[in-house]
Amino acid sequence: MKHKILMLIVAVAVGVSLLAVGCAPEAPSEPSAPATPAAPSTPAAPAAPAEEVINWRFQTIFSPGQPAYDLSQLFCDNVKEASDGRVNIQLFPNGGITGSMEGFQACGEDVFELHESWPNYIAGINNVFRPMATANMGVPGQVRLAWIYEGGGEEIYEKAFNTVNLHLISCEAWPYEAACGNKRINHISDLEGLKFRTGDPRLMSEIGIDAVLLPLEDTFTALQTGAVDVSEFGSVLYNEGLGLTDITKYIYWPDYWNTVTIATMVVNQDAWASLPADLQKIVETCAKANQTRYWTLYEYGSAKALKRLEDEGKIEVIRLPAEDFIELRTIMDGIEQAEIDKYGGLTEEFYNSFRAFKEVYFPYAEKSKWWGYGLTVEEQLGTLAK
Repeated sequence: MKHKILMLIVAVAVGVSLLAVGCAPEAPSEPSAPATPAAPSTPAAPAAPAEEVINWRFQTIFSPGQPAYDLSQLFCDNVKEASDGRVNIQLFPNGGITGSMEGFQACGEDVFELHESWPNYIAGINNVFRPMATANMGVPGQVRLAWIYEGGGEEIYEKAFNTVNLHLISCEAWPYEAACGNKRINHISDLEGLKFRTGDPRLMSEIGIDAVLLPLEDTFTALQTGAVDVSEFGSVLYNEGLGLTDITKYIYWPDYWNTVTIATMVVNQDAWASLPADLQKIVETCAKANQTRYWTLYEYGSAKALKRLEDEGKIEVIRLPAEDFIELRTIMDGIEQAEIDKYGGLTEEFYNSFRAFKEVYFPYAEKSKWWGYGLTVEEQLGTLAK
């Protein structure tokens, strides 16, 4: 009996204990850190519109294989790189779109945007384009550039090109030209009655030479077939590239028929006006960066070409005497004055401006001329002479 009572007490105690544990309140849990709210998502910016690419066509007077053509291509490449691809210029050779004589008009009519050639090809439109490109009894190319950029010439060129819806970008001065032929000519008088292909026939026509104006593409054939007796087109290097030195025996100097040749790069005025200002500056800068190389490349290149031609016995140089040219300058003065009287306008403005420049420049040039002027080649070379 006592044993049963004891077991009952133990059972009750155990039950009460379990009840107490089960009813005890839960220990408070560690408070959790508040959750960091998610950052609001930023909507993706719309893609920037691609820069508009401006595509221009550019016909040059030069052809593949000529160093000048490579310079024209370099201009196109430089513009594309400097503009970060915003201006793409496709180069076309002479005749690629139009013939050489129609290039300026085609550019002004927006057949293509850029053109590079000699302005005398459009002298029929306005006489001023002839002296802008050529000069019988003229000055060296670098002297002409000094007038163009420092003496007021650039403004006259721009006015002239504006009349045919073109804007001037740059001018390229070329070295002295070399006339090629197969007849021995020792004096100017020996040319009387001969057919002479030239880009500027004014003076020759006055002194009894049968001057013929032919485009580049017809010059080789005319000389080869005897349609002309003598032909000039460019420097020795340029003429060699045209094949003129392959079919002739003589080179005649000095260059009096076209002492300076100025090629110009122009752009259609409407195309130019639509080009943003920063791209205009890029195009102009790239063009002018090249312009000096048309002279340096062909000047030294002609020296090397002549040495090679003479060493190979292919060419003999004949230099006409200086006294032959004294009267020719006076004759040319009369030709220029007759043009002023006949045409006035831009022709008169051109000659008056250039004459004023020469009156200042010639005395300086005479007093400051190179120390080697008048010395022999051996005297100029000194100890380098062989």
